[in-house]
Amino acid sequence: MATIPLSDLEEGSSAIVVELCAGWQCRKRMAELGFAKGTTVRVIRAGPSGPLIVELKGSGRMALGRGEAAKIMVETE
Repeated sequence: MATIPLSDLEEGSSAIVVELCAGWQCRKRMAELGFAKGTTVRVIRAGPSGPLIVELKGSGRMALGRGEAAKIMVETE
């Protein structure tokens, strides 16, 4: 299994959150949104521009900017 930034996942792909590579405020915000180590995330939409639409297991869908998504390291399933 490879560890990559969430921003690099293709539409329809699922992965498991392994690390948040950000400052404490960003890590706190991501934790409040449900991005915790071991959480399964699936990319719903990842067009060439604009935000990523992702779905967290048990937390619903949300939009993430590409900069935020690049700080979330995931392990592909």
